Amino acid sequence: MRQSWSVNNLVDFVVESVRRSHADDSPFYHLRFDGVFPDDFYAEMLEAMPVVDDYRALSGKAKLRNRRPDGKPTRIKIDLFPEYIRHLPPKKRAVWNLAGRVFRSKALEKVFIERLKPGLKRRFGADFAKVPMYSVAILTRDVSGYYITAHSDTLWKGITVQFYPPADNSTPV
Repeated sequence: MRQSWSVNNLVDFVVESVRRSHADDSPFYHLRFDGVFPDDFYAEMLEAMPVVDDYRALSGKAKLRNRRPDGKPTRIKIDLFPEYIRHLPPKKRAVWNLAGRVFRSKALEKVFIERLKPGLKRRFGADFAKVPMYSVAILTRDVSGYYITAHSDTLWKGITVQFYPPADNSTPV
């Protein structure tokens, strides 16, 4: 992994990506991203993608719903905190530790709140800025048999951010 990547310069890059993101109101207020990470770091993320056995099942109701007939989970995760990535090989651990620190940064949290202000104001009212928020970075993987039904997110979540990391631009948005 390149030594020049630091939490600070990656946070700056990702924050700028959020600032440049396209806002849309339909079907709800959301942002669309392109080029979230520097190309070389993104390539490292793809190369360091954990194998299925590195993940664990989701918790809560999703743990019960997302199962194959053989009982194995169809949606799995790794919380991007040191205690949950320590089992990864050193190179993968270094990449995902850095990504987790970026995703949990206060600067990124702040820019998401700024950019999502219209939706947050609609949901929480004029005092939305007083609603306590904190980041939980999770690497999620859907495996064969996963499906999702129409649902609303849980009431305790203020913002959900999902990045789908394709290997290339062959899949249209």
